[in-house]
Amino acid sequence: MLASLPLQAAIVTAVATSASAVVKRGAKLTSYVAVVGSLACLAASFLAAPLVEDTPAVLSRSPSLLFLDAYGALLLEKFTMAGAAAMLLAATYLKKLNDPAYYASLTLSLLGIVSLIYCGDLLSFLLFYLLMNLASYYFMAPRLPDEVGIDTGPRESLALYLAFDAASTILLVLGFAVLALQAGSTMIPEVASTIPPQALWLTLPLVLGGFWVKLAVFPAHIWFPGVNPWAPSPSSAFMAAAVRVVGFYGATRMLFTVYRPLLPALKGFFLAAAVVNMAAGYLLALGQDDLKRLVTCTSVGEGGVLMMAWGIANHTALQGVFFHVLNLVLIKSLFFASIALFIQSSQGRRIYALKGAYKHVLLGTTGFLIASLSSCAVPPLNGFHSKFLVFLSMVEEGLLWVAAAFIVLDLVMLASFMRALYSMYSRAGEGPSTQRGASWGLRALIISLIISCFLIGLAPSPFLESAHKAAVACLEESWMMEV
Repeated sequence: MLASLPLQAAIVTAVATSASAVVKRGAKLTSYVAVVGSLACLAASFLAAPLVEDTPAVLSRSPSLLFLDAYGALLLEKFTMAGAAAMLLAATYLKKLNDPAYYASLTLSLLGIVSLIYCGDLLSFLLFYLLMNLASYYFMAPRLPDEVGIDTGPRESLALYLAFDAASTILLVLGFAVLALQAGSTMIPEVASTIPPQALWLTLPLVLGGFWVKLAVFPAHIWFPGVNPWAPSPSSAFMAAAVRVVGFYGATRMLFTVYRPLLPALKGFFLAAAVVNMAAGYLLALGQDDLKRLVTCTSVGEGGVLMMAWGIANHTALQGVFFHVLNLVLIKSLFFASIALFIQSSQGRRIYALKGAYKHVLLGTTGFLIASLSSCAVPPLNGFHSKFLVFLSMVEEGLLWVAAAFIVLDLVMLASFMRALYSMYSRAGEGPSTQRGASWGLRALIISLIISCFLIGLAPSPFLESAHKAAVACLEESWMMEV
């Protein structure tokens, strides 16, 4: 069945990349296998999406419930796009990293993400969630300086990630276990139809807490700025655009299925939490000098934008947030690819060291500028349309205080980026000394991401339509009626 094609492509990619790593023929061959496989997964996702936009597909009922609806298909496109961008960035940037297992861990984590999107039962979801996390521990580990130059950091930072990820997993295991015991089943449709209200309130902090830790929601956000800046840039991009965003996918799926009866009572809390999360991330970004840490802190704030889907929970908000997930993939990939270009060209990643960088690394400064403006919803870039829809949903619901805070906090994020951009485009500085030329593959990747930001901004209709159908699917959850 064509609807299962992305899952099949992800399995083949993970197996082929792992086999290539095991035979130890070198990282170059493994990187080629990972790139080709991830692009195949991306193509398969775009082929499968039209098949389920109007009618969800139930692929299996036993022993595990597997399905795909428009919401899952949309997120599948975004996650495979993030995977392909990370593989391309790794292949063109990590020339000295002779570690085939690095690419195998990326593809195994991507397999976990793709698989859990298809899961309609709690047990399978949890197993693939574990696969995604276990594989991420390897590619998120800081590397030796002779492998990645200054694109590294303290190895102790990985311990912080392990601790918070263990907390996330434990919370989900406990929450899912109570839901399954109370409902007598692990199938989400059966859990949603039979679970008593008291069990919903009992398990809500566990399940939601587990996903919130993964999404790096305040105050459980500290692991993300603590580890992401010190991993290699391809790993940082994949974590920011895919692995971490699985927390949003899982929370949204559960809130609109199992916890739907509680959603009206929780909207006010979610709105307040979203605003606080945006403020925490953007204010934290103001004081950063390291570019990767700056981008990571703003990513924490962007998590608050995604949370607006739960706090407003109408069609416009869901459409805007789902579209924004796509934009975040492109934006974060462009950010980290541009930073990788700075590192590869001049061994610089700090704001003060990149004063006047436009004179020698013009493509990197241009990429960082476009990503910054798109993040702040400046037209005609892609970020404008998605954030405008989220803003419009606030106005539709009469949430003017949220709309005002949304605009103010977006300006705070712009201010954090302007510090870096002012330094990069300063005429007073001589610019960092260029030690070696960047690869043409990395340059081509940055140019393609810049073009994509403009093209989607100028012609958003196809993506708005996909986000519309995903929003309808999420609100109706009609796939549960097919089981």
